[in-house]
Amino acid sequence: MGGDVKRNGSWVELLSGSTASLEAAAKAHIVARLFTKSTARDRDLIKNVHWLGDEQIAFLWDDGRNVPQIIAVELRSQQMRKLRKTPTPPNPPSTPAGTNCES
Repeated sequence: MGGDVKRNGSWVELLSGSTASLEAAAKAHIVARLFTKSTARDRDLIKNVHWLGDEQIAFLWDDGRNVPQIIAVELRSQQMRKLRKTPTPPNPPSTPAGTNCES
């Protein structure tokens, strides 16, 4: 997570990598960058992470401007899509990823 003083918020990076060895784990790469204006603790910005198959995840994201949103990320293509806005954490639907987006 890194602060962005100019935009008055923070960037959160979602990393992906292999756990086959320590060397492989050290080569994690960024699959998504999300911007937030939330004042929540960093560990509360991404919640309820669920796998949608082998290479896609969905989670509840707090962008600090709207109600929490369900975001899906396709790990190989690094495509990200907002699935829906919700006032309470539901079970994320399994739908294919779309395009990169900034919250």
